[in-house]
Amino acid sequence: MTSTDSCPCSAPLASMDDIANWHPTDKDLHNVAGIAWRPRASASGQGDHESPGQIIFCHDMAGGYREDKYIQGLQNHDNLYSFQYWQFVDIFIYFSHARGAVPPVNWTNAAHRNGVKMLATLITEWEPGVSENLKLIYGPDYIEGITDEEAFSPFFADKLVEIAQFYKFDGWFINIEAPLGHPRRAYALAHFLSYLKMRLHETIPGSLLIWYDSLVLTGEIRWQDRLSPANQIFFDVTDGIFINYTWRSNFPSLSAAAAGNRKRDVFTGIDVWGRNTFGGGGHNSHKALRVISKAKTSTALFAPGWTYEFFGSKHLELSDRRFWVDPHCPVPFPPTAPGEKPSSGREDPSDLGCIRSYVPERPAGTQTMFYTDFDQGHGNAYHIRGKPIHQRSWFHLSRQSIPPTYRTIDHIQLLQLDADAKTFEHSTSSVLPYVMLIKGLGVETGVAYNGGSSLAIRLTDAGVHQLAESNATGPVGFVAETFKARVCVTEDTRVEGRFRIDRTQSQLQSATPISVGIRVTLHVNDDPIAWTVFGSNAADSGSGHASGSDATCTDEYGWTTVGFDLGKELASTDDEEISVSGIGFVVAGGHDGESLDGSFFGLGENSGIALASPATCAAPAGNGHVAVHVGEVRVWRTSEYAASDAPAEQSSSTSIRVIKAEPAKDGDGGAVREAVTIVWEPKNLPSTDAAVDRWEVYVNGQWTGTSFCTRFWYAAKSAAETFAQPMDVEVVGYNPIGQIVERVAKKIQL
Repeated sequence: MTSTDSCPCSAPLASMDDIANWHPTDKDLHNVAGIAWRPRASASGQGDHESPGQIIFCHDMAGGYREDKYIQGLQNHDNLYSFQYWQFVDIFIYFSHARGAVPPVNWTNAAHRNGVKMLATLITEWEPGVSENLKLIYGPDYIEGITDEEAFSPFFADKLVEIAQFYKFDGWFINIEAPLGHPRRAYALAHFLSYLKMRLHETIPGSLLIWYDSLVLTGEIRWQDRLSPANQIFFDVTDGIFINYTWRSNFPSLSAAAAGNRKRDVFTGIDVWGRNTFGGGGHNSHKALRVISKAKTSTALFAPGWTYEFFGSKHLELSDRRFWVDPHCPVPFPPTAPGEKPSSGREDPSDLGCIRSYVPERPAGTQTMFYTDFDQGHGNAYHIRGKPIHQRSWFHLSRQSIPPTYRTIDHIQLLQLDADAKTFEHSTSSVLPYVMLIKGLGVETGVAYNGGSSLAIRLTDAGVHQLAESNATGPVGFVAETFKARVCVTEDTRVEGRFRIDRTQSQLQSATPISVGIRVTLHVNDDPIAWTVFGSNAADSGSGHASGSDATCTDEYGWTTVGFDLGKELASTDDEEISVSGIGFVVAGGHDGESLDGSFFGLGENSGIALASPATCAAPAGNGHVAVHVGEVRVWRTSEYAASDAPAEQSSSTSIRVIKAEPAKDGDGGAVREAVTIVWEPKNLPSTDAAVDRWEVYVNGQWTGTSFCTRFWYAAKSAAETFAQPMDVEVVGYNPIGQIVERVAKKIQL
């Protein structure tokens, strides 16, 4: 991580000439996505009979290439924009007014890890865009009056494919907002787009070409606000059309009718800033979604970073929560200045809603694995396997893990556990509303197993007392449903979670035993069942264990691991499909003064999976007195990844070297420091972007940063320091489920 402009940075291509002359260099290798796109499993089979509309997140923020451009992240930076609601998004477009907006690699890595495709933007606009359009269609050597305008040139189509293939993003968003001047050029452009789509699809599996609703077949710029005969020609030769956002209430239905069986390829636009957009944008964006969902087209959200830009970094967590999942979340709007027109984003109290009101959550993980360490891409400290190795704030979007699917109080339920039958039932009553028992459910920085954050379930004193109310049947507890998934269970499927319980001083002497379990909801064909296995500090297995469960002692940082071999209990067969459809966590009290550590509970005969909504009331002030932190959760096949976290032996086949790099300069007039690039070449890994999720880099025994490619830029700490002496360099590679798969350490001389 670094904070100097001499370090590797992502950058756009400013003109068609820049695109024409682009050739990858060693410096560009830093900007290649290290995380391959991980397609989500389909949610079909769980009641979905028609494909839901897709959601585009079109990221337009202050011109782009701000703090997100720093490929190795930033130190001593906090409150920068990161996105935490990937479960509602299918396609991410990086938008900028530069001619070719190649996505910063950090966004591509974060999107791919969350199952979201990443598109670059090609835009032409205003007067300079007219000549750029002609180069795009007819090639870099176009001369008006001489070049044949009946046939397109494939030059720039091939170049755009080459750029996408090299940087490993998933396609292009084409936004032509400069006129062509003649219909024949529009038809030539349509042929160009058809060729570009063909080349993308044959070169990059799963790639997309999306067109913007601006240019019409006459060659003029006329936004249609719907799919119409004037722009249909471009829709027919691309994978979808992004409809301009100034549409009327009946336009989405007209678009759907015109698209026929491709209505989901129509992305009806919503400008979240509310510029002449239906419904007003902002926290009224759900009004447009209501109309779009009824018409059954897809949706394109333009500039959802409004939640950051409008409210400021201080209120991002609240404003994002309000926008995406919680219409009752209070957000402090800036005061309206005298004479200023009130912001259209101010909510309508008579019609509250959010994105979740009309967009279902997508499953997290893939069909074969699920992993998260809850990292948000930033933190006030950095941890590796529980150990804090960096005690300052940091920001690195590539580091972001999969966020919780659910984080609102309506996904928490009281449980009654039967200690003898080893089953649990969902309780239908509670002395107090849940919000009086659970202070909070969310991702917090400060405590982490890996990265900078963990999931925190905070109990109030009343909540702790509720856990102490063990009755004749058995203990009570809370279940927090946290992830929607669809991971197919095979014979070698394993589940693990890591937990830590932190009590405040007032609770340290509490006699209430508290146990934490990982709750797995499964679908056998379409029938739901659920299991909970509690963590254990014991070395042996007692009665009540699942036959495939095991216990792991608490480590030196207070993290306890619970794991069980789910596939030994259940596995899909030719006659029935079994999948993990949900992952959650149970916090429970003890029974007869004993904790539940090491116990296994199944779902009772009279209990369903559905969770009841809790009563609504204000949460008590202050922090919860007991915090349960979840640091890591994973579901995987031991035939694909190792069954345990045994440390990898030091590799003798991986080569590592350092080469001199451009010196570091700390701002205008700042000190100039020597810099090198550390390069390593793994020999025994089948595919680096599939086998390794991240690399941790150490120089002279000190952790230096995290890399998502096989190189790292490193600068001297002062102008007086040189690299005349040999350097001790170590790089450690972690696979997609957090296991070490490669380790190399060498003393290197520049």
